[in-house]
Amino acid sequence: MRSALAPARRENRKLDVPEAKIGNFLFDVAGVLIEWRVEPLYMDLFNGDSERFRYFFANVFTIEKQREICRGKPIAAVLEELVRRHPDYSEAVRAWDERWDEMVIGPIEGTVRLARALRSRGFGTYLLGNWSREEFDRARRRFEFLAEFAGAVIAGDHGVMKPDHRLFVIALERFELEARSTVFVDDSAANVAAATALGFEGILFESPEELRRYCEDRGWLGN
Repeated sequence: MRSALAPARRENRKLDVPEAKIGNFLFDVAGVLIEWRVEPLYMDLFNGDSERFRYFFANVFTIEKQREICRGKPIAAVLEELVRRHPDYSEAVRAWDERWDEMVIGPIEGTVRLARALRSRGFGTYLLGNWSREEFDRARRRFEFLAEFAGAVIAGDHGVMKPDHRLFVIALERFELEARSTVFVDDSAANVAAATALGFEGILFESPEELRRYCEDRGWLGN
């Protein structure tokens, strides 16, 4: 991850083409608006044993299994398959669903406030998240601020995840946006790079404070 908030800029080689005016923001959810961490729950389950923690996520509940959930496979189906394969880890596997709320730490308040400030200035704000529909609906019930956004495209509804360009295109079409007049904010460099390649102004999120300073520098929050 880069050491400072880094907008992904594009060179405009046709000097007679004016730069598009930014009118909308497309926000990632986990890591930008909601703090999500597996460590508190799973280090507790493994009694602080970091070796077991690393083994579990490297060999049992792998990143590919997590992506299956994000792409829309029912959580129960993924977990039961893992329990059959790894019965010694059944408690830890089932905790992904049964104790899910313990991984969703809470809102990143600075970003939530910033999104509200942008809306007050007339910008449209939307969500683009690599979550399953099941997980996103649970988050919506817990975090009322998610309803303040004008719309959400969730990976699990479409079977594709960021950085796949297809999910960005779905968002553009769903919300009737133009990439060149939209800012995309995400904590993944790969996702930001994919958005920039499609014409978005991409910002790699590192903190609400850095993001606010960047928005102030661009004049998006007024004088």
